[in-house]
Amino acid sequence: MFTSVIKKLSFPAKWLIISFLCLIFSIIYESFSHGVYSPFMVFLFLIPFLFGFIPCILLKKVKKPMPSRAWQDGVLLLLFGSLLQGIFDIYGTDSPFVKYYFYAGLIMLVIGIYGYIKK
Repeated sequence: MFTSVIKKLSFPAKWLIISFLCLIFSIIYESFSHGVYSPFMVFLFLIPFLFGFIPCILLKKVKKPMPSRAWQDGVLLLLFGSLLQGIFDIYGTDSPFVKYYFYAGLIMLVIGIYGYIKK
């Protein structure tokens, strides 16, 4: 039943819900961080809002097709990379592998733009 409700939501609504959930998660996570903050966690909600919700609203207004799966995956890779970096910053450690999320996310965004233009 729950998945059927999600399938009926439009693309902008899905991205708005993801942004809201990221905002709630970052507020709760940082409330337990004993005063340690990370900009990657504070601004976590902006990634799905700016790269998911806003483009979908603009494309819907001009009656163009929604972004490709590559674009959506790129946004999610950037989101997970920011989430992991925020967690590592708050925890006080570092990982050399988090940067690959950002690289992969940017590559997927470029592939999504290329595929959208070629279409």
